[in-house]
Amino acid sequence: MQLLATPFIVNGVGRIIDIGDLNTVGDGVHTISVKLESERRRMSGSNQIIETDFFYVQLWDTGADVFRDRAKVGDAMNFVGELRNRKGMLTLKINKFEIYQADE
Repeated sequence: MQLLATPFIVNGVGRIIDIGDLNTVGDGVHTISVKLESERRRMSGSNQIIETDFFYVQLWDTGADVFRDRAKVGDAMNFVGELRNRKGMLTLKINKFEIYQADE
């Protein structure tokens, strides 16, 4: 049996809760970590239950620079990313994103 190597692709929308510092990795490649909040709503009888999840995501290279210049806490972010496992730690590396300003 041949193993098919395909990445785990994730997409979603979240509100930006925290923006980390811009870091330089290797030959001038930038990375930035972002904390996102996501809500799930469901009904239990006549009661609405809201569950909030928090995720840390990473943006690399020019995406990190663009994010730092345009995003702020409170904005929403639509993203497509790749789930990675580095040394036993799961990371969501963002490949594409759009930022929606909180005041729009």
